[in-house]
Amino acid sequence: MAAVSAKGTTPTPVRYSAPPPVVRYSPGASSLPQPQTGSWPPLRPGPVRVLAQTTPSPSVSNLQPFPAHSVPPSQRSTPAPSYVPSVSSYVAGAPQSPASQTTWISSRGPSFGHGSPSQPRLVVKEKPKTFWLVELKERLWPEISRYMGQEIVGNFQATGAPNREKILQDMVQKLEAKPLQLPIESSWTNFLMNLVWPVIGPEFSAAMKDIIAPKLHNKLSFLAPITVEVDLGPVPPEFGEVEVLEDTEMGSFMDLKLHLHWHAKPKIVVTCKLGTVELPSMQLGCTFYFGFHNKVPEPPFFDAVCMYMGNAFMHARDVLGTDLAMDDPYLGMDFTHGWTGLDSRFVEDAIVGAVNGTFGPWMVLPQRVVMPMRDFPFSFDLGNPMPKGCLKLTVKGAHGLVGTEWKMASILTGSRSNDPYVTVDLGGTAERTLRTPTCYNTLEPAWKDHNSFFFVIDALRIQHLNFRIWDDGFMQQLREQHLGVASEGDEMARKLGVRVLDLFGVQSLDYFEREREVERTCELEQGWPGKEHPDPENGGTAKLELGLQWRPISQSVSAQLPPDVFLDDEEGSEEEEEEVRWPLFVLRVGVQHLEMRHFTGRRTDQFFARCTILPGLEPTGATCKEPQEGVSQRTSDRVVAAAHPVAQKSETVSRMSDGMLGQATKYATFEQSFRFFIRNAKPTKVHIAFYSSTDLKPEEELRIGEVTMELNSVLLQHNLIMEFKDEELTNWTGAACPRFSGQLQLWHINNMAPKKLATQASLTKTVSGRQKREAERFAFQASQLRAQAEALERKARACHSEGGRLGRRLQAAESGLRVRIVSARGLRAADFNLMNWGTSDPFCTCEVVGQPGASFKTHVIDKCLDPCWDFEGKFPNYKVGSALKLTVYDQDWNYKNDFLGSATLEASKFHPNGFVGELKLENPEGLESYIQVKVSNLAGEFPASADDLADDASNVKVKIVGGKHLLEAYSGVLGRTACNLYCKCEIPGRPMASFTSQTVEHSEFPEWNYERRIAAYKPGDLLHFTIFNESRGSKDLALATCKVASDMFHPGGFAGTVELQVADEPGWAPNAAPLRQLKQQIETSEQKPVLELRISDSTGRYPKTAAAESSKLQVRILSGRGLKASDSYLVGEATSDPYCTCEVQGRATSRFRSQTIERSLAPQWNYQHRVRGYQEGDALKFTVYDEDYMSEDDFLGSAVLEAKAFREKGFVGELRLDTGDEKDQSFIKVAVSDREGNFSEPLDLGAKVALEAGGLLRQLGSLLCSRVCGVL
Repeated sequence: MAAVSAKGTTPTPVRYSAPPPVVRYSPGASSLPQPQTGSWPPLRPGPVRVLAQTTPSPSVSNLQPFPAHSVPPSQRSTPAPSYVPSVSSYVAGAPQSPASQTTWISSRGPSFGHGSPSQPRLVVKEKPKTFWLVELKERLWPEISRYMGQEIVGNFQATGAPNREKILQDMVQKLEAKPLQLPIESSWTNFLMNLVWPVIGPEFSAAMKDIIAPKLHNKLSFLAPITVEVDLGPVPPEFGEVEVLEDTEMGSFMDLKLHLHWHAKPKIVVTCKLGTVELPSMQLGCTFYFGFHNKVPEPPFFDAVCMYMGNAFMHARDVLGTDLAMDDPYLGMDFTHGWTGLDSRFVEDAIVGAVNGTFGPWMVLPQRVVMPMRDFPFSFDLGNPMPKGCLKLTVKGAHGLVGTEWKMASILTGSRSNDPYVTVDLGGTAERTLRTPTCYNTLEPAWKDHNSFFFVIDALRIQHLNFRIWDDGFMQQLREQHLGVASEGDEMARKLGVRVLDLFGVQSLDYFEREREVERTCELEQGWPGKEHPDPENGGTAKLELGLQWRPISQSVSAQLPPDVFLDDEEGSEEEEEEVRWPLFVLRVGVQHLEMRHFTGRRTDQFFARCTILPGLEPTGATCKEPQEGVSQRTSDRVVAAAHPVAQKSETVSRMSDGMLGQATKYATFEQSFRFFIRNAKPTKVHIAFYSSTDLKPEEELRIGEVTMELNSVLLQHNLIMEFKDEELTNWTGAACPRFSGQLQLWHINNMAPKKLATQASLTKTVSGRQKREAERFAFQASQLRAQAEALERKARACHSEGGRLGRRLQAAESGLRVRIVSARGLRAADFNLMNWGTSDPFCTCEVVGQPGASFKTHVIDKCLDPCWDFEGKFPNYKVGSALKLTVYDQDWNYKNDFLGSATLEASKFHPNGFVGELKLENPEGLESYIQVKVSNLAGEFPASADDLADDASNVKVKIVGGKHLLEAYSGVLGRTACNLYCKCEIPGRPMASFTSQTVEHSEFPEWNYERRIAAYKPGDLLHFTIFNESRGSKDLALATCKVASDMFHPGGFAGTVELQVADEPGWAPNAAPLRQLKQQIETSEQKPVLELRISDSTGRYPKTAAAESSKLQVRILSGRGLKASDSYLVGEATSDPYCTCEVQGRATSRFRSQTIERSLAPQWNYQHRVRGYQEGDALKFTVYDEDYMSEDDFLGSAVLEAKAFREKGFVGELRLDTGDEKDQSFIKVAVSDREGNFSEPLDLGAKVALEAGGLLRQLGSLLCSRVCGVL
């Protein structure tokens, strides 16, 4: 056993010439001194080995004795021995110091039987044991660093890097030299950021350039040509330490705080006709908060992470050098070589304001970014939870100001003066800013009206208030009027970053559990960096007199609400009208999604919702009777419709882009919520209108429908929450009524202090106490009756959605004229060019003649001369006697829309009984073009003769399952081109009975699974199916057709395949190559294309046959690594554009493929698909190709997964690809479900969590980049 070396000395190993003697304890020997408290405990009796000296030992007498104070006097029964050197002291040159870590054995213990009775025994400090997880990390770190380097370089290709492998090696070497330490500190995070920034920095620069350049061209086309250069520079962002907040006041079980700053020198240069503007330096600081919500007993053990910012961005010049720099976001820019007449500070102010306008409604409190970590029901409480309370702030006056301007009155007084006004904002957001009136020619302003503001507070420790006093001079008014921003030169005094806790002078959150009312004096600075004090000799600060009143917000129940909530208190006494009345509620309106059945719009169409509260309430307490954006009206973000994420697997179509449900139902998912102040909930109504717009013309808004809800019914809900599930819209347009899902929730602002009700002051003048109580009871009963009436109306609407014709008549009972534009035929071909041979993109508008604004338009049908819109609109305010005008246009995105024809329907033809029929379109060419329409009567009912065209006249359904042995791709003029196949079903001569499936790309065996009920079907009708190849910019080409006679499916239904016939080749057409190659494929392979169909009987039930059964086996093609590079370039490294196919081995009809990942040898596909026609015992074959456009795709390798590997519990893992070369190390990672379609969890749970977190961070980074670039 070796003794411990002296402090600061590295022990030198000792060699022994002979075995050390064994010394045993002997009873009765003298004992040793007792060690001091905290030293190593004495060893148990037993054999002890004493080190033999192999070198001359130094003289003990020359050493300093052991400090006497280290041993308590009670333990000094015998004199303390002299210093005994440690093992390292026997080595020549070792330091001889009493600071040795040698310890003494207690004198009360057993004595040695060898040597001096007082000879001490040496005790050695053992090396602390390493935690096994840390040791495991240390041994695996070389492999971990290699994997991290591959992932970073693989996901972010270094722009201009001549040697990618060298970059990877350097990164791995530096990572191995500095292993990750647990817990992770900011120093290691910043080390990693500095390491990867040379790789990811150029990628971010290129991405910003790709986004900024088109936006500048669109916004500043008159300054063209515009060139943009973006280089973010070599300095990466720096992260601070992650802090755990002590108080979890945000509703989560843990909150974290992370601060980052980026003081970089990017090179962003924009050049146009006016010259060049350059951004050489930038200061960015931001504090993010992360809240972990909802503990669960399974990984990752919580539902979601919410990220938010407490306050908006401030100017860097105001924050840097102060305590706010580590808590509040800031942004600063330095422009040089600016354009003529452009003030750099004005540009900076405009950019900071635009950034706050973008980020404020998105992630500044009360809004949060929700990042779900597992599947769980959506909740508005994560993104917009209940606030803490409401603060009423009243600015009473200011004094101590120093004048800065000479006015006319200064001639008499001899002193300067100003025109001050005060602004108070919460978190730096413009919509939550109090602005007092201006007090002219005074330095002691006082305010008595319009000086109060209600702030909703979410975090007492995070959110802060900014106080500023401005001079409202003539130049200031001009700036605010024309520029919309105040000038820093007119700022007289300020106090920034005042927390609500500090404003009240307390630090405990318990203080705010009750209503509080105090008066405070806030000191404001009149001089700061960048602005000299106006009176530097006397100095001094300005003082602002404030009145503060706090009321907490709670989750109340209906029975606990005070009686004044249910009373009509519109009229109040004169005394109460002089005071600013408190709001009683904070309303949260949640808009979850909009369901659009039989969706016929474009996949790039954008949808948004506009929520309006009437009557509204301004934050100043004034009633808002007209909609005001940001006060009583809020608009959601624009979203794109997609398939519902929780749709049933059997109804979901797996495809590379734009998947949809089997019945063409799409959802516009908003998942947003807004807050409004409510004073009187009984007469308040919530109106939500939904709109759509195209990505090319976002300013054109098309109303989809609307819904109106009354808050009176929310008051009677137990928890003041009302959920809306599939609420049908009114005044809707389209093929089917859209349905809305959302939520209304009221939070009560508690008034715990005894105070007279607003209506009691007026009631006491005329009625007694008993009559007052009776009035309250009657008012409560009236509100209950109104809520019950609204509930009955909602049930009637639900019956309408379930009851078919009866429900439609209930809706039609509302007054209004309904117009359904069914179809058109014989339209003129308005598009002629080399790639677009004789077609049009028609849409129709309908308007009431003589009523401006009473109009609607249908969606666009691409490349069709016989369109079927089946689009319905409504005119609720139609005036009897007005004619209807229908006009058909050809949609042109770059030019003016082409006129195709118009028709006028006189009122005498549809009033009072309605109209069904065709109208001839008048056009200059004199073509025989017709449009079919249906017009209801004023009660909304279509005439009886229209029953043969009603949607519910037939229950026969058709499901287009898929096709086999079709064309996957063809060779054209521009090289190898993928086929985009879709199927159209129609009844000849009845355009309303036709429908079209979605498009499946790049597949010889397309799988549509598209289902639709055939409108207007009659027994004996023939069904005609056509397979088209969708062309980009030219008329779609028919490839194959088939006909299904009525006796094949009526009355028992049909399930099976139908042989397809190759379509006739049209006249000269530039896109007929796919048709010719399909014929060659059939002649070569002798396999004719077939179409798999399922047709129901007259009741809508499909026949139960074995052929109709579908497999539940699911396959996920996750990723690949080490793939071969098959594409070489003159500049840059060789790479590939890989995609992967999967099929049941030996059954090509089950084949499907993933999307293509361009320029990657480590692709991340993450593609999932159901295996078609799988049977028990079948093996799965995976094949990877490199996609080429000018030649056949290159083979990169294949692998076979036997059935026994996934039969019972599924499979997750890597498969080695057989490339024909044994030296190749190519792998793909796949996951296969069990027979029921359930996936097993991967073994490497940490890798899964890391992969999901990495995906979330990449999405968040992309979103942040797009937001910032959207501002520019």
